[in-house]
Amino acid sequence: MVCCSLAKDEWPFLCSRIEFLLSGQKELVPQPVPAAIESLAQRYAARLVSVAKTDADKPAETSVESADINDFQEIDVNSLERVGQRLWGHL
Repeated sequence: MVCCSLAKDEWPFLCSRIEFLLSGQKELVPQPVPAAIESLAQRYAARLVSVAKTDADKPAETSVESADINDFQEIDVNSLERVGQRLWGHL
């Protein structure tokens, strides 16, 4: 879909608004957002969430790349040793 109703120089503001909506955070100081940008941001954010949910329902890939991302290891933190430790700040 092409964003035809918005000037190209306003696209960065639209993108940052979409990122903000997807983050789920509250604004400390609410900023005024033009109605056209808010409307598009809400629509695109909803579409991205919908696509993410659809992708989450698909079976996981078994490729090497996806396996590496989810490769977690357990360690015993009591077995760790400090090697070459350094101090910083005032001694």
